Amino acid sequence: MAWWAGGYGCRFSKDIDIFVPDLQSLGFVTPRLSDVAESITTDYVETAGYVKLYLEEGEIDFVAAPNLTTPGFEVETVLGHQVRVETSVEIIAKKMWHRGDRITGRDIFDFALIAEREPEVLMPAREFMVRNAAAVFQQLEERYAQLKQQFEAVDALNFHPSFDQACATLKTTLAAMLNAPDLGRDDASSSNARYVRRISSPEALMRYPKPQKGNPHRLTIDQHIFPKSCIARFAGDKGTVQVRRKSGEKDLWLTPGNSYFCARRLWDQKAEAVFMKAIKDRYQDVARNIVARAVTTLDAMMNQAVTDLYLLWTLRHERLLNPIPDARLSFVAPEREMSIDTQEILEANGYVFAAPDNTIPSRFMTGLRFMMEMRRERERMVGKRWGILTSDEAEFLVPDNFSACSVLPLSPTIAHVEGHADQQIGFRQVADINGQAVQGCHRYYFARDIARCLILTRRILDDLF
Repeated sequence: MAWWAGGYGCRFSKDIDIFVPDLQSLGFVTPRLSDVAESITTDYVETAGYVKLYLEEGEIDFVAAPNLTTPGFEVETVLGHQVRVETSVEIIAKKMWHRGDRITGRDIFDFALIAEREPEVLMPAREFMVRNAAAVFQQLEERYAQLKQQFEAVDALNFHPSFDQACATLKTTLAAMLNAPDLGRDDASSSNARYVRRISSPEALMRYPKPQKGNPHRLTIDQHIFPKSCIARFAGDKGTVQVRRKSGEKDLWLTPGNSYFCARRLWDQKAEAVFMKAIKDRYQDVARNIVARAVTTLDAMMNQAVTDLYLLWTLRHERLLNPIPDARLSFVAPEREMSIDTQEILEANGYVFAAPDNTIPSRFMTGLRFMMEMRRERERMVGKRWGILTSDEAEFLVPDNFSACSVLPLSPTIAHVEGHADQQIGFRQVADINGQAVQGCHRYYFARDIARCLILTRRILDDLF
């Protein structure tokens, strides 16, 4: 079929992408849970964020990714049905926002097309386009040959730029976006986009809802995505772990408490100190017993503790990449404005409040969302069993997320892997797990000593959109 972004039949595409607003919707299209889907095919791949169905006619990708632009779609008649078809700018925004740090030749082709035929739609969406701009520029240099090969393999129809021309268009457009003054839009879409850019950019971690001087109510500022106590089990003799960044920058040696592993006040204090702490504490009891060899097989309660910690890690990372905006209340403004001290006292004691601008701060919405998502994901994982895999031939590393595979590294020599029996494994299996970790990580991975971590590089699913 032809790819019709913006009404342009610019290239052939061999699959269909269907976007849904939340993860829960994927339960209706996976053959694992849906009899209808199973009647269509039993050949599929499922991860936390998408379901891919393999059919004789091609592939269908169902992706949990809400629209970034407004409205983000146009209603078209397809085979006699009214269907929401994403606009060209929405398609490009998703590409650049979700995987700009691992851009493909096909993405470069699509960006160049829209930049030529609809240049006016790109600048208003620059918040989403520039998120991974530095990584894009770097990849255009370091992966030139690979990207050119991918680009030239595109089955183009009525748009035929050279690879160098398309790259020049991409670079010029991104540079203009980076140098442009703030657009000054005050609509909800622009406001939310600026908020997302502000708190999700690693370079912007210093900008967050700061507490009063001295933090008198002891609110947690640095919130670990992967728990600090879990990172600590990978620390070497000097108390640090080796961090390797996908950007290619020099390796870091960081302590487990370093803010590099953290979001900053992404969720509220109650979620941090009550809900999440309980999950971490239950898992740490299990982990300590496994390391001490007092436990070699998980019972039902231990298995649930592992599931909960894995889900917590996965959901935290998902929210780091896709923060929830403040929730604006529709009723009248509060009768009186609370002081910062009063707000902090309320949060420290587990209460939710409305800010002076009549919004519920996003961290409270995130905390509530965590509990709902955890309940849903626990139901999805019912019946799943975790095996304890150990190795004395190679060491495990830890990615910033393992959402594509149900793996939870416990220590340099131990990992939980869902669906596998307890067993001792060799260096090849460790290298395979590490390879999947490296391929699936977003920004970085770490280990006690990466030189001890064999890594089998492999091509995983990276052809969405």
